[in-house]
Parts: sequence; structure tokens; C-alpha cells
Amino acid sequence: MSFTLPPGCLTGAPAGALARLPALFALHRKRIFLRHRAAYLLVLTAPIAIDYCCAIGIEGSCDPVVRRRWLAAGVGSNILLLAYFKYANFFLGSVAAIAGFAPRLVAIVLPFGISFFTFKAIGYLVEVYRGELSVPR
Repeated sequence: MSFTLPPGCLTGAPAGALARLPALFALHRKRIFLRHRAAYLLVLTAPIAIDYCCAIGIEGSCDPVVRRRWLAAGVGSNILLLAYFKYANFFLGSVAAIAGFAPRLVAIVLPFGISFFTFKAIGYLVEVYRGELSVPR
């Protein structure tokens, strides 16, 4: 016994319209992304450049204290970036509530995948620190 339905049966739309739906959705996502492209470009390239410089510092030093400081600088910059995007409005609202005045929230555009991006960057720095990866030059 087979329960297959003809295309468009559930929605009433022709099969061709359903086939174009993923392309239209991707175009809409691209339009949303490109509206704030300068901000996203800076958000993605600044941490990449900082992490690259920290990785070069980690790999280029023989002193374990200096290597640890480079690692702390890279991890700290990534955590600060994540904390800003995730918790800036929460912190400002809490301070305003404690101080007793109206909160002044910042219009922050949260990039999709910022947590994944941040933790992958931290993982990269840790692997360079452990000697599991080398910095491409």
C-alpha cells in the first residue's frame, strides 16, 4: 500500500512553484545579509586578523609565558566580541534598572553564527598553542 501524493496536492501550488521556493528563500536571506554587509564584514575580518596575529605570536615564541599571553589575548578578544553581541543590551538594561533610569538600549545587529565563529576561532588558537596546527603564511 503506497501513500504518495501528487506534487502540489497539499499546498495547491504547482510543482514548479515549489521547486523555486528554496531559490527565493536564499535570495531573501542574501538581501537581508547584504543590507548590513559593512558591519558584518568588519565583525568577521577584525577577529580573523587579531587571531592570525595572536597565532603568529604563539608560534613564533619559545617562551611559554609569552605564548600563554598571546593565547590569552586571542581568547580574550574573542570572548569580548561574543559578550558584546550577546549581552550588551542585557548589561545596559541591568545597570539602568539598578540606577533607576530608563534603559537606553543599543541597536545591535547580531550576526548569524557568531557563537560558532567565536568558538571555532578559540579552538584554532588553542590548537596552535598546543602545536597541533601551524599558522599558514
